[in-house]
Amino acid sequence: MRKHHSFIIISIILFIGLNIYLLYKKENQFSFKEIIVDKEKVQTSDIRIYHHTNGIVVPEKEIEIPYEPSLGHVKEIAVVEGQEVQIGTPLIVYENLNVEIIRMEINQRIQQAETKEDQMDDKVRQLQSIKSAVQSGSISKDAENAEEIKRLQNEKIASLDLDILKTEQEKELIQIEVNELKDQLQTIQDNDQNFTVKSTINGIVKQVDETLNGPILSIYSMPLVIQGKLAEEKFLDVTVEQKAKISSKLFPKQEFLGSVSKITNIPINKPDVAKLDEPTFYPFFIQLDEVNDQLKSGFHVDVSIETDSRENVLTISKKAILKQKKDHFVFLIKDGKLEKRLVNIGLTSGSKLEITSGLKKNDLMISKQIKQVKNGSIVVTPIEYKELNKKTLQSLGKRQIAKLLVEGAFK
Repeated sequence: MRKHHSFIIISIILFIGLNIYLLYKKENQFSFKEIIVDKEKVQTSDIRIYHHTNGIVVPEKEIEIPYEPSLGHVKEIAVVEGQEVQIGTPLIVYENLNVEIIRMEINQRIQQAETKEDQMDDKVRQLQSIKSAVQSGSISKDAENAEEIKRLQNEKIASLDLDILKTEQEKELIQIEVNELKDQLQTIQDNDQNFTVKSTINGIVKQVDETLNGPILSIYSMPLVIQGKLAEEKFLDVTVEQKAKISSKLFPKQEFLGSVSKITNIPINKPDVAKLDEPTFYPFFIQLDEVNDQLKSGFHVDVSIETDSRENVLTISKKAILKQKKDHFVFLIKDGKLEKRLVNIGLTSGSKLEITSGLKKNDLMISKQIKQVKNGSIVVTPIEYKELNKKTLQSLGKRQIAKLLVEGAFK
């Protein structure tokens, strides 16, 4: 038993000594061997590409509730600053005995607002018609000042786009006003003496002004959204409904999920030919998947938008790739020899890249290129010490141990 035990110890020492020697010589070429220290197998996994940027937590919209003397005098302001409100929450109670006059005034205001809305529609159609005419205008390459004409044409189109956006935004505000007025009419029918202004959005009361010198209330909508900006070179990569991950330095162990809800085509900075060196940015918005009370308006966050992905594809590490001109290769380990294999790559994310052809799952290869490697080289892999244990060796005979030592050194 002691002799067998001594043989095991001597075998381990010789085996470790051989591998230490091989590791020491891994950067040098043997006359008959190459040493491969690192190896890996082709895996199947998901690969995702992200656009990383910054953002800020903001309300999606903010509304103001003005003082309406025509409704009577303010009997009660039913909310306080910081209070959460829902659609239909009572905000302001007016007292006015002359209900019929109020009805007439509200109906008149509704008609005026709807007329403005129609005018906005006409204006948008006119602007779009002008834009189409400008876009369809052809410029001869041989014409004098062709480049200048083209520049002026582009500037005109950008200006028209901005006017169209502003007009549509004005129309949205008018629509909100019409809806509020119609709600007021309905409330008057329910209560002939006291008129109650109710909230038209879910949100939080930002400010209350009892002096009646300006808006009585301002309310910002809930839930909050994330607003950021895209550089023009990233504008086409990001689209609505793409998934996004949100993180904050205030909550380092948490990650909030959402998706891109809106991308504005009009740049933040107005196009200016006098500032051609300045980058152009476009605003985008992200809606969180779940209502979150931790992220407050004004918080700065990090944003990662998933711009592309592949599910359950073949992947390897970047270091395993050998690039020669436009081609990509790996060195497979087959029967103790290296085989140079041409591969095609797809998406790359961090240290991982996708293999679209040339390999299959569990193919064994070197994971780090060494100068001496070449097609057909014989390889030696050093021992993985954690896999060697006393119990396993004791269960083997002397001949089995010797055989495994020899085989392990030259695999």
